[in-house]
Amino acid sequence: METIACPTRGAAYADSQYSGSYVPGNVNDSSSSRWVPNNANAGHWVAITFATPAKLGTITVYTYNNENPVDNTIQYKDEQGAWQSVAQFTSGSFPRAQVVNSTIAATDWRMLVNSAGWLSITWLETTCVEFS
Repeated sequence: METIACPTRGAAYADSQYSGSYVPGNVNDSSSSRWVPNNANAGHWVAITFATPAKLGTITVYTYNNENPVDNTIQYKDEQGAWQSVAQFTSGSFPRAQVVNSTIAATDWRMLVNSAGWLSITWLETTCVEFS
């Protein structure tokens, strides 16, 4: 397995947003802007897209004020449009790198927040992999 550059990222999207300034696209850069869901319920998600299919090696979650979502799932969208889980992580401090090492290539990847509580994600940093 070799770490490689990820394809160009496209738009980010989510199931909701708190207000006009906390849009999903804010997770595509490392600025102080952020995405915030519209409430503190479990089940919110934010997704990133790539120009071409990517195999995720890691996804590092950066949160505002080091908030700590305690239960999250990394998923990809399959060819039928359904979300499939590839990794889950719980607890730990943030930023937190989640090792995915996916053999699946997909253009859409998301982080599903399985636990309740307010969350502000400032950046989803990714690395990609290639298997020999």
